[in-house]
Amino acid sequence: MPRSDLLANFRDAVRARSKSLKHSFAVVELNDIAEGEKSGIELRLQSTTSHRGPTFRLRVWEDGWVWFDGRESEPKAGWKWQWTTDGWLSEARTMRELLDAAQLSRTSLVPDLADGPLSALWIGLLTKQRQDIAPSP
Repeated sequence: MPRSDLLANFRDAVRARSKSLKHSFAVVELNDIAEGEKSGIELRLQSTTSHRGPTFRLRVWEDGWVWFDGRESEPKAGWKWQWTTDGWLSEARTMRELLDAAQLSRTSLVPDLADGPLSALWIGLLTKQRQDIAPSP
């Protein structure tokens, strides 16, 4: 499947999973994004409607690059924790697995982020080597 279908596949996967996402998160937003000439889609998941509680952002770019960021603010003290990963979506992985990892990240929060459960969820999903073929949804 050509990479040009990657964003459509991601959007379709989010729509198919919207009910489950809305049961897990108070805020579920899907937005088109652009950075220079590059376009993509950002899925923002927030545990509460206020700006407290964990917030997760998953960006999928048209060239296949994926960026995930999770963080929680500490009132008047900055970030309580933050964790970010990025890479090319591994060839054998699907958009469903990508969304699984994003959704399960909410329940895998621990201060030990370097080798903790968040890392375990995302290992194998992303690679630093570019893949030529986009996965199916």
